Amino acid sequence: MSIILTTFTPASASYSQFGSISLIHGMPNGAMIFTHDGARTATPSCATGATATRWAINATTDGGKLQASMLLSAYALNKKIVVLGTGTCSAWGDTETVDYIIIE
Repeated sequence: MSIILTTFTPASASYSQFGSISLIHGMPNGAMIFTHDGARTATPSCATGATATRWAINATTDGGKLQASMLLSAYALNKKIVVLGTGTCSAWGDTETVDYIIIE
């Protein structure tokens, strides 16, 4: 009997340094898109060019609702945030989906 091992390499997730939030959009599918000016590592291939400074939250889930609440609170209080992505554009097709947010 032989065993075949395979490896899987997920899309490359990006992350940002502390930065400010701007241009918050509520999309019809329940996604919340925002722009962030913190220095960012390379974005996944689904989020390049004009969308490279944007992030998306799936606000239809409990976790996404928490992230959206945190984001809006940070924005209202003029706090800087760090964003870590999932390496995918599952919440909005050309914008990396947020994995988690850290508020300063």
